[in-house]
Amino acid sequence: MIDFDLVKHIFINNFIFTNMSFSKIQLLGNIGNDAIISEIKGKFVIKFSVAINTKSVDKYGEQTESVIWWNCSYWRSSKDKCNLAQYIKKGDSIYCEGIPVIGMYLDKEEEVILSLNAFISSVELIGSKKKD
Repeated sequence: MIDFDLVKHIFINNFIFTNMSFSKIQLLGNIGNDAIISEIKGKFVIKFSVAINTKSVDKYGEQTESVIWWNCSYWRSSKDKCNLAQYIKKGDSIYCEGIPVIGMYLDKEEEVILSLNAFISSVELIGSKKKD
């Protein structure tokens, strides 16, 4: 059963959040997958995910760890400007900045699923995992 009040609340908050002129996100984490280049209407996009590891203490004093995943899209005007994609490799560290967007879709059971997306404006590769 779809909770339409929840969907309405999420949609309204998402619309307000993503249309503020000062929305910006800075991500520092580990790349979740090798970059993929796609062409859409003559423009190119480099897609990759970033995992942000978090630690917190719950109400019982237990330390918990979780991972927050961001789906990143780095738009480029031409294929020549997509050279960076070859260096975006799973497990490497990355710093990027962009605009946050909260996505929403229904899964097979018609449950509302939220996704964290970022339209990236700048990327800095921090380092790669050690190869033995």
